Amino acid sequence: MISLPLIGEVHVAGLSTEQARELLEKTLIEKGLMWHPQVSVMEKEYAPRGVSVLGEVMKPGVYPLRGSRRLFDVISMAGGMTPKVGAGMVLTHRDRPDQPIHIALSSVPI
Repeated sequence: MISLPLIGEVHVAGLSTEQARELLEKTLIEKGLMWHPQVSVMEKEYAPRGVSVLGEVMKPGVYPLRGSRRLFDVISMAGGMTPKVGAGMVLTHRDRPDQPIHIALSSVPI
């Protein structure tokens, strides 16, 4: 939530900085406070998403994930696979734990 003296509270969670800027400009116009507002929105702090990498990787742990990454990018962040790695892996999304994705590694060079 953003709280501004003339507007009040505006819900911006989940919006990009550009979307938040557009919403604030629109709100200022709709409330009749300005005709052509020029709003700037900057991110002061960024809480990156985290990805947990477990199993046969060199450095298991939680790694920050900014933007889109491929599976092997994340494995590389964990130092790569160990020599004990099996023939497959399981990818589980936090919001869909009951729908794991099984990935065969047999055709992927390690």
